[in-house]
Amino acid sequence: MKYFLRTNLFVIPILLIFGGCNSSEKIDSSSVVVPMNQFEELAQNHVQQAVRTTGIVDHVCKHGGKKILLVTDDYSLHVFAEERFDDEIVGTEIEVTGIVNENIIDESTFLKWEENANTIQEHDRKVSTFEYIEMMRDSLKACGKDHFSEYYLDYVSHKTVN
Repeated sequence: MKYFLRTNLFVIPILLIFGGCNSSEKIDSSSVVVPMNQFEELAQNHVQQAVRTTGIVDHVCKHGGKKILLVTDDYSLHVFAEERFDDEIVGTEIEVTGIVNENIIDESTFLKWEENANTIQEHDRKVSTFEYIEMMRDSLKACGKDHFSEYYLDYVSHKTVN
């Protein structure tokens, strides 16, 4: 029994380490490639799924460094991570693997924005915020939908494109 416990205390952590390493490789190899210029149309079909896409890192967020803006000539996409991105990737073309998520903007969002806008002290900024909210409401009515969807990626991994 002591031998069994000693062996398992050694083997189980090693299996967990190798299992964890293999899990990201499984995500990378099984993820669907979604070109950035088609991301807006295709993302809705892959919410909560791993995808890969390629673009140039436009910037790393200065407030914590856990967000990048990935861009092409046609589209931009936010990528969020748990860990800080290295500032040196700015200007680099990368292939990112991430989990697609959706931010829904609807009437409840507009109401929250209005509530926050009411706390703004600067008159011009307050007015422009309310004008923006009204423009968004008008756009939503014009397209005949009950919400807008903004898609983003939760970071899994990346590699530099040569």
